[in-house]
Amino acid sequence: MDIVASELTKSYGLEKVLDRFSATFRKGGVTCVMGASGCGKTTLIHILMGLIQPDSGSVSGMPDKKSAVFQEDRLCEEFSAETNVAMVLDAHADRALIRTHLDEIGLQDDRLKPVREYSGGMKRRVALVRAILAQSDVLFLDEPLKGLDERTKESVVSYLKRHFNGRTVIMVTHDRDEVTAFGAELITLSRGCEE
Repeated sequence: MDIVASELTKSYGLEKVLDRFSATFRKGGVTCVMGASGCGKTTLIHILMGLIQPDSGSVSGMPDKKSAVFQEDRLCEEFSAETNVAMVLDAHADRALIRTHLDEIGLQDDRLKPVREYSGGMKRRVALVRAILAQSDVLFLDEPLKGLDERTKESVVSYLKRHFNGRTVIMVTHDRDEVTAFGAELITLSRGCEE
């Protein structure tokens, strides 16, 4: 089932960031959301995830199982990459599978170090593996390639595409090249948008 946002409106005080926003996110498709800072991209995906309520409007077709990469990596800094990923999986999670994914995304030499010792780009990759391995039907990615150099970005795009596995993907980006790289549909927001 497609995810349908209908007439979503959200204000913070006197500032209206979404104004009767409507869109359809295709089941199993990748949709990128772009727009200037402050135009409501993160607010939109937080509404879609059910983390905040719109002032009016509705969302239908949202699966129960969701996973996400937020703007902040939200990792437990004292734990290793492997443990950070395992925490979102069930108790019988396959540790070998976690290690395979961390290796695939270029963290093979560092997966047992506490993530506080990681660079920003390394932390980002741990957050991505965690979201990919979590059981979900829809994947929310808020600037997933932030902090990655060009070479790493290419390999991470490749990793993500291999592991979307038919999930619906809704991604915030500032980079039109990422829209092309993922073969995504594009929604462009303007402040107080009425898409």
